[in-house]
Amino acid sequence: RNAGPDAGSLYLFVRRLDALSMTVRSALSYLQRRAFGLFAFVREKIAFRESKRGADDGPDSRITRWNRLLEYVRQKVPRREHLSLDRFGKLYRIKSRPVFYNIAYSFGIPILLLALTPLLFRTIRKEYTSPLDSGDIEASVDLETGTHLQRTQEILNEIEVMLSKHPAVAEVNAKVEKWHATLNLKTDPEYRRGRSTEDIIAELRQLTDSIEEAFVYYNVAAETGGSRELDIEFYGDNIPEMKTFAREMSTRIQGRVEGIEQAVLRFRESKTDMVLIPRRAKLAMNETTVTEVGSTLRQLLAGAVITKFYDREREVDVRFRAEEEYVDTPDEVRGLMLPLPGRSLPLSSIVNFTEGEGETRIWRKNKRKSVMITLKIRDRSIDEVALDVEELFREVQFPGDTIYAFGDEYRKLKENQRQMLVAIALSILIIYLLLGALFESFSQPLIILITVPLTITGVLFLLALTRMALNMSVYIGLIMLGGIVVNNAILVVSTINQRLRDTQRRKTALIAPLLRSASMRLRPIFMTTLTTICGMLPMVVDYSEGSGLWRPLAITVSFGLTFSLFVSLVMVPFASYLFYRIKTGVDAGGSG
Repeated sequence: RNAGPDAGSLYLFVRRLDALSMTVRSALSYLQRRAFGLFAFVREKIAFRESKRGADDGPDSRITRWNRLLEYVRQKVPRREHLSLDRFGKLYRIKSRPVFYNIAYSFGIPILLLALTPLLFRTIRKEYTSPLDSGDIEASVDLETGTHLQRTQEILNEIEVMLSKHPAVAEVNAKVEKWHATLNLKTDPEYRRGRSTEDIIAELRQLTDSIEEAFVYYNVAAETGGSRELDIEFYGDNIPEMKTFAREMSTRIQGRVEGIEQAVLRFRESKTDMVLIPRRAKLAMNETTVTEVGSTLRQLLAGAVITKFYDREREVDVRFRAEEEYVDTPDEVRGLMLPLPGRSLPLSSIVNFTEGEGETRIWRKNKRKSVMITLKIRDRSIDEVALDVEELFREVQFPGDTIYAFGDEYRKLKENQRQMLVAIALSILIIYLLLGALFESFSQPLIILITVPLTITGVLFLLALTRMALNMSVYIGLIMLGGIVVNNAILVVSTINQRLRDTQRRKTALIAPLLRSASMRLRPIFMTTLTTICGMLPMVVDYSEGSGLWRPLAITVSFGLTFSLFVSLVMVPFASYLFYRIKTGVDAGGSG
């Protein structure tokens, strides 16, 4: 091959000629098989006609001559059935033999993989379930505490017009309250094609960030599925102190923790109140009481329903109050003349005016006051962000008796992990007990069950390499794999047991019978594995709405079955070899 350019050209010519001859032989073999099928078809037709005519089948009959011709063609046509698997079986027996002679490597590598499993489990992203992207968006609009309902409506109208002009928005529905509003946006399927809902939210946020009076928080509307939000709850007794600390932590988390798209304060600022402190001496001199003053002020400012007006179709309240031009500002309220029975008094002469701050809403959890911040996460899992936040909080001095805890989503994630790990362990135990009863042995089921942890380790490697999250769908896939991958191992072990009965009596070598036994089961193992994987393929390639629920399951099962082929065909015979070698004392040897 290295003798010179002429030798190299000759070598390439021979290689191409060999490839061409193989192609020609395959084509001729195909034509021969088709011809054999045609002969068989003609023979059946002739046999049918002869039977209708009542002809006999003697040695010189037409049907007998066709049978002899068919048998001749059958002998000439080479048997090409299952040629690819036969070649693969021979290749498998040749390539697998070193596994049995390098026991240290063959035994040490699986042990190393199993030892890496806890480390892989810690580094993989984790979430409860994959968010189901429905394509709808929820927008929460928050205004300054105390904003009038009319002003809230004006700002919301401005936001609606702004969002309606965006090509992604097909429909806008709104609910307006005092200093708060909620928008439900339905997106256009045509515009959404090729874009994620998170990308559309980023575009909409650029529009509404220019509105200074309102804070607009977008979220993917999903009836089911896990969210990409992490709630951090602070508990204590001093609400103003907790609010200040929560604002500081929100800023520090956004600066230190990666993957935080937005930090939202889930509490409202205190509302400014006008506090009226009665001057009791002045009230006594004017022969009035705090109750009378309060009732009169309530009627002037808020109004009182003094009667109802009825027409044919509706009922209308008649409210008596002061004109707005007299009570429109705090200064006008301070200069208000208070009408009392028989006289009027300046309000400022009987009360002192001060300003204070009052909470508009107080949250309690487990009987303790709490404030909360929400971290909107992108490109990371809740578990990863929670670990980074915990590391940050270790460096922070919490004020007073303030403590923190993560929200329900994170607690649900941790509880799900514990439950799923228990379910996987329980499924393996049940399979072991069942196999022990069927094989009437406690050791042989262990040979079969090595496929389960090794397959799980292979799936964890896939998750780590592809940055997929370990969620409920993946856990269900792992539990399914526990019951599926042992089927291939059962086929291999059963065949090995049958073939090695004579081997144990004759004290012959183990490796050749082991490899032949495993190669005999190549066909059913490949058939069952490939049919299952092909059945999962539509879910693997599906990226439609709601695919986040079943796509991780399909990927887990498909890759787990693929990886289990290696485990079933290599590690199971190797484990059987160790088992029989210890049991019988037969040396490694023999040809196969």
